[in-house]
Amino acid sequence: GEIVNKLFLEHAISENEDRLIRYLLARDDRKTLENLMYIESAGITKESIGNFRQHLGKHLHAFKNSPMAKKGMGSRLFFNDDDDDESEDIAPERPDTAIPKDDSSVGSAGGSPQPMIPFQSFIHKVLVKIALRLRELGPGSTREKVILVGSGMYNPLHRLHLRMFYLARQFLEGKSRFEVLGGIVSPCHPTAVRQKFRQRPKEIIPPKHRLAMARLSVGDSAWLTVDPWEITRRRVLDYLSVLDHVREIIDEAFPHEKIRLIYLVDGNTLPKLSVPALQEKRCNCLCICRPMAVDILLKQLTKEWKSVAYVLEDTAILSNDLEGINSTRVRRDAMDGKDISKQTSTKVARYIARHNIAEKMAGKERWNKEDKHFDFAGDDESDRPYIKMPVNQLTMKKRAESEDNLLLAQGAVVHKEE
Repeated sequence: GEIVNKLFLEHAISENEDRLIRYLLARDDRKTLENLMYIESAGITKESIGNFRQHLGKHLHAFKNSPMAKKGMGSRLFFNDDDDDESEDIAPERPDTAIPKDDSSVGSAGGSPQPMIPFQSFIHKVLVKIALRLRELGPGSTREKVILVGSGMYNPLHRLHLRMFYLARQFLEGKSRFEVLGGIVSPCHPTAVRQKFRQRPKEIIPPKHRLAMARLSVGDSAWLTVDPWEITRRRVLDYLSVLDHVREIIDEAFPHEKIRLIYLVDGNTLPKLSVPALQEKRCNCLCICRPMAVDILLKQLTKEWKSVAYVLEDTAILSNDLEGINSTRVRRDAMDGKDISKQTSTKVARYIARHNIAEKMAGKERWNKEDKHFDFAGDDESDRPYIKMPVNQLTMKKRAESEDNLLLAQGAVVHKEE
């Protein structure tokens, strides 16, 4: 089941193939199981997926006549009864962000309708995994639904950043009334990173690479995703603006669902937040601290925080290597040529090596234009942060302004054309 989920989330198989695979697994088809185990060991390649599809084609006719083809039993998704024509082709082309067009309600007439997800919308790329989770739960879920939101420098993202999300989910689902639909990782604006690392500017990883490494870190997760909205704005934004953005896209995508946001913060940030603002936006915050820091933090919080903040004490015994992970150590180890795959991930370590990021942070190479350039190919035109002025016009405008300022400083009168 986990292998099938991974194949579907990475768009290696189509919606109908997902249904067919689960149909065969329900019938204990040995050949299907062997193919899945081979894909798990060999990886998702064109050859392994191609051979698997040949095997699925042999069972397509029997599957089309089965009750499971209509009801989607055992599948992560629910389907319309009117999509029989789609099953003629078990591998239709579909966009990377496509969610099945099933807008119908599932269950009794009194249940809440299923979320309606428009196709190929840039802002909804962030909500694909959340939409799948909503459809898994169905209308029968009685627990309050929440989405975790975390914003940070992520220079770069490492395992303890992700551990905060997993601990928060474990706590909320195990000891509260909440059902966690997903987690949104929001890398912060480049200006905020420059302000923090102004004394070590070479260690500032450009936003293009920070965003790419964050996506590599959470790409295999079934419930975590990266939102590029904050990092691509024209100016630095506060946490309330980020929460407003997440609230906006959630309400647009799932208008019939009541979803609460929980903002993940550290112990230093929590006392700086505004309780009235969080209450007004129907948001909570959750802070995870090590045992020594919990008592210090609780002394700083007043009674008004009681209904807004959750303070979780992380009492797990961690290894020395895991306990000491932070972004500074990851950067230093990378610059020293050490292996950082255990601190981040194998994919991130390969990305850093492929783009010579360690050498550039150490000053052995310079950050080039390609490193600093954001590629918005495939994104929604209406959601671009700004349109850059052509270089020649920008240069001429700055030059004219500097000349006017120089003349004014010398006491001259500047006559501007109407």
